[in-house]
Order: sequence, then C-alpha cells, then structure tokens
Amino acid sequence: MATHRGQLHPLTPVQPVDGWTFFHHLDHLQEVIMPLPTVGRIVHYTLTQHDADAIQARRAEAVTTANMTGEGQTLPAVVVRTFGGDAANLQVLLDGPDTYWATSRTEGEGPGHWAWPPRA
Repeated sequence: MATHRGQLHPLTPVQPVDGWTFFHHLDHLQEVIMPLPTVGRIVHYTLTQHDADAIQARRAEAVTTANMTGEGQTLPAVVVRTFGGDAANLQVLLDGPDTYWATSRTEGEGPGHWAWPPRA
C-alpha cells in the first residue's frame, strides 16, 4: 500500500514522469498525482523529541539566543538532497539564527516526517 498525505490508499505506482510519480487506484476509479521532493523545494518538517533535544543542546553550547523547539513543532524546511522516492535530506529553518540538518526523512504525518505545505 502507498500513502497519500499520510492516509493509506490501495495505490500502485507507475513510471515517474518529470519529477512526478503517478499512482493508480487499484480499482482504477481514481488517479492520484504525488510530487516527488526535488532540491530547493520547501516542505514542512515536524520535529521529533530527539531533533528538539539536539537543537537545544547545540544552542546551549553555542550560546545562541533563539526560541525553544519541541517535539511536534512543524517548521519550514528546504530539500537539499533526494534519494529517490520520497526520502530527502532537509535543512530545517528554525525560529532563530540557525538551521537543523534532518537526514533521510520521508513524507508522512507526525514527528520525523515532512509534508507538502497546504495550498493557500
């Protein structure tokens, strides 16, 4: 089963085209288009407790003044490397003068995953 925006759907992938992966619903009643992450795209990343602890520890050593981070906090991130499929390295833009390097993260919901920003 593939996921779309964190929900399970009986989808089967077909050949990627120009950075997009097309999925066909198993009963062929619907088609869903899911973009793949590409370098430079902005996504939303949700911090894990480990991420938040690592950020706070690094900030304490550097005597950096910035707002606190915590598990479940969602922040903008820039895709800096992709590994095929939805796996990517991200530079998470923190609320302060620093960033956090989140490596090998996949699309999904909840801590440790990235998601496409909702359409305005």
